[in-house]
Formats: sequence, C-alpha cells, structure tokens
Amino acid sequence: EVLELDFTAGEARVDGLAAHEAAYFRVRIPFGAPSWRVVLESTQGDSLMAVRKGYLPNVSASADQSLYNEISAGKRVQKGGDEHFLLLPNDGSAELAAGSYFIAVVSEGSNPDPSTGRIGLGGASFTLKSLGPLPVDDLGGLAAEIRANGLTAPGGSIIANRFTLPPGVPALEVRLDSPLG
Repeated sequence: EVLELDFTAGEARVDGLAAHEAAYFRVRIPFGAPSWRVVLESTQGDSLMAVRKGYLPNVSASADQSLYNEISAGKRVQKGGDEHFLLLPNDGSAELAAGSYFIAVVSEGSNPDPSTGRIGLGGASFTLKSLGPLPVDDLGGLAAEIRANGLTAPGGSIIANRFTLPPGVPALEVRLDSPLG
C-alpha cells in the first residue's frame, strides 16, 4: 500500500513498524515548485528514508544516487535521529521536475549500528511530513553588516536567507560566528 501525502502539508504517523519493514508514500510535486522539504521524525526506534521520482525506491538506494535516473534505486537519507531531506532544482533550472515522488521509510529498530550494518531490536514509530518549499528569509538590501541572530536548525536541516547586493559590489564575505554542532 502506498499512502498519499499532500505536497505542502502532508503528514502521516506510523506506529510499531517492525524492523526491516517499509512504509511507502507518494507526494505529487506541482509544476513551478522551487524546492521540496521532507522531515522524518522518529518517536520510537530509528528509521531511514529513501526517495525516488516516478518509482518506488528499493533496498539498493544510497546517499550518492540520483532521484531521477530510471536505473537508480533512489536517494537514501540515513543518520541517527530525525531525517531531513531537501530537493532543489537541477543546475540551470528554477523549479523541480513536477510529478510523483515516492518515499520509503524503513524501520531500523532501536539502537541500530550503521557501522556494522546491523539493525536494532523491536520496531519504529515515526511521523513523516512533506512541508512543501523551503522558506527563504529575505534580509533586504546589503548594508555594511547584516546579522541574522539566533538562527537554530536541527541537525541535517537547512535554513535559507536572501539579501540584495547593490550594483558594483566588488566582494562579499559571509561567515558563521560561533557555530555549534
């Protein structure tokens, strides 16, 4: 069974998915979408997710594979804790390829050991969220200094900021002061 999730506000909760088992979801990305964010929040145990356009991802999905290649198994997102996935347009494009994207969430049980490839015992419970496009905070025109104070982000997630440069600016320095994590 493949469950349908809304692109901008899709949410599904799954409880007690047995280790090694998968739950499948489909999100239809509309024409003109600039990006797509997905969050997998674990409430018990741990899970990984794999994403693929047009087809269900399979067990061969890996972190370095393409979502779009028909012979690809899909892109895997896997670390301890919650997972964050962001899809941006291909080079030279301002929008994503519209269509059906499939997500597999696979239970790794409790306390898996990725270094040995062993899953944990028991099942996993999670909430999968399709959040639509990545919000971009507009910081306005460039002054002598722009500060975006107090930004925090969970591990693996992304924050986007935009600012405008006046014509003729020969150089720009961007830095993170006091990053943690």
